[in-house]
Amino acid sequence: MRPTKTQVSGFTFDKLPTAAGGATTIGDQIEADGLNIQRTITGMDWSGAFRNAAVQFTVFKRCGISEKPRPNLANMCAIR
Repeated sequence: MRPTKTQVSGFTFDKLPTAAGGATTIGDQIEADGLNIQRTITGMDWSGAFRNAAVQFTVFKRCGISEKPRPNLANMCAIR
């Protein structure tokens, strides 16, 4: 929904520097968390049972399935 001309003329921008500071702080933490997750995942052994479990988990999330994993779900959702 687009704001009206009256709404736009009523916008105040004096709080933006404060909001930007908070967003930067949050952004820094999100970046740090993301890098930590990336390091953790890339450092894992992604073979055998670990890889199969990760594939099944991804398939369930993408397909919206909430049950326990079943064989060959990757084929059902075309994820490899």
